[in-house]
Amino acid sequence: MKIKMTADSKKALTLEDAEITKELQAAMEEDTGLRDYAEMAVNAAGKSYNTCRIIYEVTAEWARNRRIWNRYTDNSRDIDIWLNIVALTDEGFKMIGAYLSDIWEITGDNQREIASHFYVRNFIEEK
Repeated sequence: MKIKMTADSKKALTLEDAEITKELQAAMEEDTGLRDYAEMAVNAAGKSYNTCRIIYEVTAEWARNRRIWNRYTDNSRDIDIWLNIVALTDEGFKMIGAYLSDIWEITGDNQREIASHFYVRNFIEEK
């Protein structure tokens, strides 16, 4: 998984965090589940599960998440990975922003609660 250091990431992270992100990038290099994580987020954000049809775009960037501590490694502190997702669903198009640590916590019982932490924009076709 390639995780970008965006302008927003640079505002949120310090120089000390740069070393941690390098270590995390190396650890996450083998993870090829980016599209799977995106689909999980889209389904959790929908009115019903299995609503995702197509993932058009998914990118990952570094972020800070005050709700976690050492989620990725023993030294990752509150550093997280933010996913930006564009998808077509049964309900229309969705643009979703979500922390990877939140997506990892999704189960059949808590998807609504977890999705409440997502940033979701819905676009519906009007005829």
